[in-house]
Amino acid sequence: MDWLGRWSEPLLRGALAGLLGGAGAGAWAGGPIDATPVVDYLDHFQGRDGSGPRGGLILATDGNYYGTTFAGGSKHDGVVFRMTPDGALTVIHEFPAQGDHGPESALVQGADGDLYGTTAESPGGASGSIFRLALDGSFETLHRLTPDEGTLLISELVASRDGFLYGTAFAGGADGMGTVIRISRSGHFERLVSFPRSGELGLYPEAPLLEGDDGNFYGTTSRGGAQDGGTLFRMTPAGELTVLHDFDFFGDGGSPAGRLVRSADRSALLGVTQIGGALEGGTAYAYADGRFTKLADFDRSVGWAPTALTPGPDPATCYFFMLTPPYPQQGELMSLDATNRVRRVVDVKGHTAQHGPPTLAPDGTLLGVLESGGKGGHGGIFRISGL
Repeated sequence: MDWLGRWSEPLLRGALAGLLGGAGAGAWAGGPIDATPVVDYLDHFQGRDGSGPRGGLILATDGNYYGTTFAGGSKHDGVVFRMTPDGALTVIHEFPAQGDHGPESALVQGADGDLYGTTAESPGGASGSIFRLALDGSFETLHRLTPDEGTLLISELVASRDGFLYGTAFAGGADGMGTVIRISRSGHFERLVSFPRSGELGLYPEAPLLEGDDGNFYGTTSRGGAQDGGTLFRMTPAGELTVLHDFDFFGDGGSPAGRLVRSADRSALLGVTQIGGALEGGTAYAYADGRFTKLADFDRSVGWAPTALTPGPDPATCYFFMLTPPYPQQGELMSLDATNRVRRVVDVKGHTAQHGPPTLAPDGTLLGVLESGGKGGHGGIFRISGL
């Protein structure tokens, strides 16, 4: 599902065009793309081994990386794959044509060592599923969602300290506006929040949750709130939700979608919006001690639709991918440093995944996925070194 493409493009062309100008928070560094970073393409999907990865990679406790593709495989309905640190890729599970299929999000590793993930579609009228996959490839469907429980599981789950897995569903629920869900490793499922149609709590949660040091969960919605630009919220483990900030599209950005991350000193939550802001390409922001601060405006002439931030080898500098105009869009790695300066780092030959932020490897390199492009056009995996 390309929610951002369907909604944000008409909105920006209509409501934002010609209305905004001037400098925003942060500063864009001029000059050409840095020559130091190097992009190495580790593998290209060929269709039979997967096609169209939409989530990022995770590093598991066995030292390998794991990810999913939305399509491809022998049944054409997606795969889970393992990649060694040197880039050798192996399919460890293929989704069957008549079963749960179409994974859109990254995986998460639970305290038990197993991998947990979601699919977008399920047989028999269900609205996607939650699954468990052992590192040896043993697969189990834990729960198939009904529309009332949630639909469109496009963000990854979070493995909580309390032993449960928490997540968001973009749509579905009592009013069809999205839900927050919880499931135990044994498969006991609960719908904790159903976002009301009135929108005061937000609508359409597109990002995963972040478990805070205080035991609460933090997340965003891509629409709704007082000004319909989305919300930043806090939720207790019991599902009590409080809105912390309402996005306004024009000033502080709109449609937050990427996961939240902690600042280097863990004092603040950092995030991005997909669109809006003073330069129309989205914004980066921080939230700490009850205060919202816009850190930077992204220039739409340089790029738009930022992925979530990933702290780099120097935790004070975060990295993210953006799509660069004109069409067909390509990916570009960007950075945001401690002074809120935004820099173009290096371009990537292919369409980076909207929900696939960079993954920091132990050696200080960054790994990324291409949703499309590469040899054969099915996407691929790449490494960026020399940061």
